[in-house]
Amino acid sequence: MNRIRELRKSRGWQQADLAEELAVSRQAVGRYETGDRDPDLETIDRICDIFGVTADYLLGRSNIPTPQISAEEWRLLAAWRQADDRARTMVELALEPWTEKKEKTAAS
Repeated sequence: MNRIRELRKSRGWQQADLAEELAVSRQAVGRYETGDRDPDLETIDRICDIFGVTADYLLGRSNIPTPQISAEEWRLLAAWRQADDRARTMVELALEPWTEKKEKTAAS
């Protein structure tokens, strides 16, 4: 997992520094970085939290390190998906002034 090495080095950390943060051995970090060993899900989660990146980025599935949608936006999207047509219409009406501004700006 070269991304672990990249992220660690971007902070100026040694393997021992990251190992201490993860509560694993320095050797374990070295093995993660060389691909000799894969971190478990809990460790992947901690690495993502430490460096503020997504698991997709860490695992090489994306080149975007941070999510482009905030946790609040995800919460609102989940509520939107559960809403009935009436609730969605109300939200659309409430947001209409901002939607119109964006459309006018894009057309300019």
